[in-house]
Amino acid sequence: MSKKYRLALWLLAVIYVVYHLATLIYSPLPWFDEITFLSMTESYMKDGTLFEQVRILGEPAEKLNYGPIYFVWQAFMIKTFGYGIFTVRITNMLFGFLSLFLIYKTALKLRLRNDLAIAVVVFTAIEPNFNQFMHSGRMDFIGLSFFFLAYLSFRSSENGGKSASYLFPAITGVLLCSSILTNPRFVYAFPVFIAYFLYEMFALGGADRLKAFMKYVIIGTSFALVYYLWVYLTFGGITEYIDFTRKATYLKDHLGMGAHFRIRYNLFIFLFSFIAVGYFGLKDRFKTDVHLALFTVPAIASFVAIVHGGIEGRYFTLAIPFVALLLVGISFQLMENRAFKYATGAIALMFAGVFVFKAAYIVSTIPQHDPVRNEKRISPYLESNTSVFGDFEFYYIARKKNCSYLTTQMNGSVPELTEYILSHKIQYVMLKKGNDMKQYYEPAFLNDHYQLIATIEDETYSNFFGTVINKLPYKISDSYSCYIYKFKG
Repeated sequence: MSKKYRLALWLLAVIYVVYHLATLIYSPLPWFDEITFLSMTESYMKDGTLFEQVRILGEPAEKLNYGPIYFVWQAFMIKTFGYGIFTVRITNMLFGFLSLFLIYKTALKLRLRNDLAIAVVVFTAIEPNFNQFMHSGRMDFIGLSFFFLAYLSFRSSENGGKSASYLFPAITGVLLCSSILTNPRFVYAFPVFIAYFLYEMFALGGADRLKAFMKYVIIGTSFALVYYLWVYLTFGGITEYIDFTRKATYLKDHLGMGAHFRIRYNLFIFLFSFIAVGYFGLKDRFKTDVHLALFTVPAIASFVAIVHGGIEGRYFTLAIPFVALLLVGISFQLMENRAFKYATGAIALMFAGVFVFKAAYIVSTIPQHDPVRNEKRISPYLESNTSVFGDFEFYYIARKKNCSYLTTQMNGSVPELTEYILSHKIQYVMLKKGNDMKQYYEPAFLNDHYQLIATIEDETYSNFFGTVINKLPYKISDSYSCYIYKFKG
């Protein structure tokens, strides 16, 4: 790689990082997952529990399907750096950057050339959903980092001495457990290690097979010990944990068990065909590049099988690194076929185009999305230490004034909300413009019990990008524009 090429890559990397840091607070507006997880973090900071305080009607029980790692870390961040959008979102972004570095190291472990390892990172970095998740305020890239660290630790045990053959598998088990205690969806990636186990049990013989078997025993034991510690501290025992998982319907919904598995059988046919063609067409190369197949194919197939939404859903972001590794590896290293290379390049160019347009859109909507600017416009209408019923967009503004907050979304029926709001005498109602539920809230409680005290309008475009984008058919559909109501008393 030439010096100019390396310099260009470093320059692009710096621009990428600076862009994400500079736009972190602007896009997206505070949204469902971000606020529910923040609410759980605040619950943890208050009394060590994990209640969705903002959805106490829709989710009255403690949310114990997520492990403690993310919430402990976020509590530390808030206590150390203060309360705000940047603090809440920076964790996942930093682990997103770490994930990209670990993807690069993993690509090298999978015997991809250095230039292809970089291509995998670029492909992943500019994938639209991956970029969106950088600003999500969720925990996904923390779990992804743990998993890739687990794999690198797993592979590190191959060339070490006797102590390494015990230490690295133990570390691998702990890291795998950490990934699932960050986000339970990462169970989808565990078949990677099952595939490795089966491969080594069939491919190795004699003493090597026994050594490999003991490696997986150590991984499983360290994983089980850490997981059992969490189960014991959280639930009190295995029986209580099994009872919880049996009753937690939302856990099954998130993983997509049941009918979800049967509905999308066509995707399984597609994946089976893809794997079959890859194996029989490239089997000689796969024998020398077996790690690429063992690492990517089980993870992708498992993701499609058990994660809600599959390849159509937003959580497919978690599988994008595996897809990028397989796609780039096959197109540019395993196959001598220009069509595959051009197709992969075309996908990357499409991603780059979306990335540039999205960046221009974010820059153009800074006045509408600026939380500091809009907090100054909205905050004066709220009294401190009161209560608010409103949309997610206004959560930070209200909480900075120490207001309790009840969200409008997925939080009980209108009659249930009406009874709760009136019985608790919620002082303020904040509804974003375009909220479809406003027409139901008005006859239920707004018309008789609340007075409209402010209407916050959109700010106009104020830059070149905004002027250009405003001429396109695509219109801005989100902002801090809202109606503010106050309880009549």
